[in-house]
Amino acid sequence: MSTSTTTSTSPTCSVYTLPSIGTFTHSAKYTFLTSTLPSGLSISTYPVGNAPYTHLFSTSNIALTPPYLSLTVPGGQSAFPISSAQIATTATNILHASVRTTGILSSEPGTCQSSFFYRSDSQEIDIEFLSNRSAASNALNSLPNQGGASSWTNQQKKRLPLHYTNQAVNRSVPETTAFGPSPVGWDDEEHEYRVDWVAGAVSFWVDGVQQDEFSSNVPTEAGSWLWSNWANGDPGWTTGPPVRNSVFKIRAIEMYYNTTDSGC
Repeated sequence: MSTSTTTSTSPTCSVYTLPSIGTFTHSAKYTFLTSTLPSGLSISTYPVGNAPYTHLFSTSNIALTPPYLSLTVPGGQSAFPISSAQIATTATNILHASVRTTGILSSEPGTCQSSFFYRSDSQEIDIEFLSNRSAASNALNSLPNQGGASSWTNQQKKRLPLHYTNQAVNRSVPETTAFGPSPVGWDDEEHEYRVDWVAGAVSFWVDGVQQDEFSSNVPTEAGSWLWSNWANGDPGWTTGPPVRNSVFKIRAIEMYYNTTDSGC
């Protein structure tokens, strides 16, 4: 918990100390109680990928249905690019942050639901959820895991995993990646998914419990924070598109972060 918090839906500039994490100069708490996207967030509208696996972020897939912001991948699509959904911070100079996303993941197979930091393909932090159990990347032996998926309980193994990644900072090293168990009721209850990024370390948390920490491939450049629900048909990753609508519902976003802006 922080020593001071904000109830504003717009970013504020002050000093926020999070015990055992660090000190930050900006704070924002976004809730979705009206039909207007809060100031400080924007809707993405651009294509991603190379043929044949492509997707397109569209305004039409963003809905505010209080108390939730819904990111939807419409079901039954039959052509590329696959229409998808994403929002991002209007701040593009975030350098270190603690970001907590409270929401409900979709169980409809065939999408990737995520909260992530992005500057470039070599400056990226991801917490991702693949909703198709048959996706090749969801096999518990397909990724190295700090702590080991073999130590999970039988109940944890029955649930779909969360994917944690620091993308490789250069081509001479592999990405840093691991699995974490999703929480009970991930598809019908609200849970908090958190990323703490400080100098030299990135840690991943679910409902206040740390699942993993990376000290390699930690980004050192400033960028944006984004939330998405997308599919591109890649059998090794998202699969899809989904048969029915896939809806990632976000109840709240709470952020503490620093920027490269010398004015604060």
